[in-house]
Amino acid sequence: MKYGRDEENGGLIYGYDLEGNFWKYFVDHKYGGWYRILTPTNEKCSDEKSPTGKTDYHTMGVCYEALNVIHKE
Repeated sequence: MKYGRDEENGGLIYGYDLEGNFWKYFVDHKYGGWYRILTPTNEKCSDEKSPTGKTDYHTMGVCYEALNVIHKE
C-alpha cells in the first residue's frame, strides 16, 4: 500500500479503496461484467468491459467451477 496509495484522490491506485469497496465500482451490477479502468473518482472511463483479444475470465471461471460441481454429483 505504500506505493499504491493515491494521496491526491484517496484510496489505492487501480484496485480497491481502504474499505475494500472494489466490487462496488468495477462491476456492472446491471448487465454484468467488469469495467477495466476507473477514474480517480471511481467512475467508468468508457462502456468497454473486455476489448478485442481479451475476455471476462471471471465469468468463465465461475462457469467452469459450476460444471465441475455438477459433474461430481
